[in-house]
Amino acid sequence: MRELDAFEKMEDVERLLRALKRILRQKGIRQAQIAAELEVSEATVRRYLSGKGMSLQVLGRLCQIADIRIIDLAEMAHNGEDGLIHRLSSAQEHGLAESVMCAFVFYLLRYGWTPDEAAVECGLTEAQLIAHLVKLDRLGLIRLMPNNNVRILTVKYPDWHQGGPVRRTFDRSARKIFQTIDYNGPRAIWEMETLKLSPASIVQLDLLMKDFVGAVRALALDDRRQQRAQTEWHCIITAAHPVNLQQMLDE
Repeated sequence: MRELDAFEKMEDVERLLRALKRILRQKGIRQAQIAAELEVSEATVRRYLSGKGMSLQVLGRLCQIADIRIIDLAEMAHNGEDGLIHRLSSAQEHGLAESVMCAFVFYLLRYGWTPDEAAVECGLTEAQLIAHLVKLDRLGLIRLMPNNNVRILTVKYPDWHQGGPVRRTFDRSARKIFQTIDYNGPRAIWEMETLKLSPASIVQLDLLMKDFVGAVRALALDDRRQQRAQTEWHCIITAAHPVNLQQMLDE
């Protein structure tokens, strides 16, 4: 049978794989775990998730690991995860980017924090919390219910518009944070490599970065069981950008 022949008629393969990878990230299922389950290398798993060598049999095994039926995965990829907002509108992103605090409250809610927990973490009064919740409700990102209960109307990890207002807000915040870091300090954790990579390797690098972020998110979810005083906030960024080697060496 030709690879994913049956599915090409009912769903775009790329969208199907995006949905599968999203589910795996949300459940904290790492490529090492998948490799162990399938008895293959992690490199092979990365190939599968990029669509190379994928077959209905492999897709079925991946769905078993993700604990989802293939038909449900196909429907999720087509419908945008059970009707939840997958990509915010331009107006929603602009509204969210107007207030960093409101955006952060929304971030905490998406990660399973209760409104009361978000208020304590951010030092908000009840009136301030309600103002943020009302704004998120008006933007159509949450449904505000009695007693400050909320229902999230988006997926956990929305696809932000490239170069859009949310990413620009993040860019400004990240610049402030990382400009003040003492990279020689005992609490700084960082690595840097300057490498020459092919277009195919750039694709693999993107997958590796997503895997890394998914693994860190899984750590954070585990640490939610810890006492608040035992954890502290960290800003983590994974990035790669072309450089002019000569300019870099001349500095």
